[in-house]
Amino acid sequence: MSLFADITDALKDRVQTKSDKVLSILKDTTLDKEVKFKQIDTTISDIFDYKTMALISLGGNGRKLLTKDEKKQFVELFTKHIKKSYFDKSDLLTDKKIIVKEAKKAKSRIFIISDIVSKKETNQLIYKFHKTKSKKWLIYDVEFAGVSIVTSYRKQFEELLKSSNVQKLLDSLK
Repeated sequence: MSLFADITDALKDRVQTKSDKVLSILKDTTLDKEVKFKQIDTTISDIFDYKTMALISLGGNGRKLLTKDEKKQFVELFTKHIKKSYFDKSDLLTDKKIIVKEAKKAKSRIFIISDIVSKKETNQLIYKFHKTKSKKWLIYDVEFAGVSIVTSYRKQFEELLKSSNVQKLLDSLK
């Protein structure tokens, strides 16, 4: 039990520290948009498992359709896309606070539950961690207000692959 508490406390602290850093970067009016993007990317990249996010988003059927090279290209394009999307939406955080509240363990996963708080509303944000082969705990999904990022992308990618082909999927991420 104490090992779980140590891990979850460490993850909660890590998420809070990184969230605070991102918010301070966003609020820094001396930085231009590109510098902010680079600093935010540097701040959060070591806590996200972009490859796993990409492959889960692709889904089992989607992964079967792609060759090894196409999967590699997909992961690279998805990573760029998700980083840009996160940064584009991060502007919405400039007047908010992120408060890490609790951690829950479910099998081999840990969920860090946070609130995004503004003067007018509070929304729940859940960072979903898994333990990698290298024994690091990394985020494989983020849920905002009950909506999973990887599930949303998986639905979009499944629809695209049903109506089109792998190249169209790759082109859409470019």
